Amino acid sequence: QQKIILVLANSYKGKINLTKIDEYGYSTKGKKRGIGLHIVKTILNDSDIFAQERKVYEEYFVQELHINLKNKWFSV
Repeated sequence: QQKIILVLANSYKGKINLTKIDEYGYSTKGKKRGIGLHIVKTILNDSDIFAQERKVYEEYFVQELHINLKNKWFSV
């Protein structure tokens, strides 16, 4: 299977509420933040080639973005 996996890690403050993490404006770091993961979730919902896995590892929030390239118009 042809797949690209991007792993992103970010520090956080306090406790992460994984049920709210995709909501616009949700952040553990304060105001005027919390937009990026909302945008990612919107893109994932609109496409069948993306999937994600998330976990908290020590003081980092880790998100894997899986891009399935099999049977698509481009190849790697």
